[in-house]
Amino acid sequence: MGKRRRIRPEDLAGWGFILPLMAGLLLFRLYPLVESLRLSFHHTNGVMETWAGWDNYRYLLRDEDFWEALRNTLILGGIGMAISIPGSLVLATWIHSARWGRTFFRAVYFLPNITSMVAVAVVFQFLFYPTDQGLVNYILTGWGLPAQGWFADPDTSKLAVALMGVWHGIGYSILIVLAGLQSVPGELYEAAAIDGAGPFRRWWHVTLPGVRPILVFLLITGMISAMRRFNDVWMIGGEAGNPGGSLSTLMLYIYRVGFHSFELGKASAAAYLLFVVVFLLTLAHFRLIRFQRRE
Repeated sequence: MGKRRRIRPEDLAGWGFILPLMAGLLLFRLYPLVESLRLSFHHTNGVMETWAGWDNYRYLLRDEDFWEALRNTLILGGIGMAISIPGSLVLATWIHSARWGRTFFRAVYFLPNITSMVAVAVVFQFLFYPTDQGLVNYILTGWGLPAQGWFADPDTSKLAVALMGVWHGIGYSILIVLAGLQSVPGELYEAAAIDGAGPFRRWWHVTLPGVRPILVFLLITGMISAMRRFNDVWMIGGEAGNPGGSLSTLMLYIYRVGFHSFELGKASAAAYLLFVVVFLLTLAHFRLIRFQRRE
């Protein structure tokens, strides 16, 4: 215990392998975090700076655009979760009970998830074109329904973006739910069937309780991902989140303040307020998991 450990050649080789990774983490992860925290207490445009104290945070808490961006972010995330979680549960249950083609359907539903969101946004702009030339409006008018403005209308833009996000990410949710379904003991289904439970009652009383932790995980992680929403809304509405700011999310707000107005102190403060929101969501996730384990 009192002897100093000698450094062996293989130790040096190990440090040589991990040093590039550690240097990358320090340079591109830790340093930006610390520097952003420092900038949040300064008035700065990236060249000149003065001490601001808590002024940037006080400004954001009084800024209507900040609260509008937060509200839009939560609404987009809520609509997406309300569609994707029940949809992934139904589709995963169907795939799990299928007698053939499970691998094929898993691949088909997961395929959009590996597609670039930029490409998805371009395609959906054609699908949801605000006249009857768009495929969706063409179908609606064919059924005798009025054409919608979709991305060009503040009343429907959030729904259109949420549908686009669901199509892009539901494959991941399906795979997670499928993993949860496979972990439900088959004996529970057999016991329920012996007790006379039909398919729906078995699904309601066995499947749902079995995958409840998975659904909570998808809810929290989905909201955390929604808080970082940027690519799709930027492609659809630009940095202003058009139409009428209805697609202005927190990430767009940070981008607009930091790289359009060059108020890097306010942008850094907004980023740390976003960090607080994500931290609270993560904390809620762990509390829900701990509560379920106690049950």
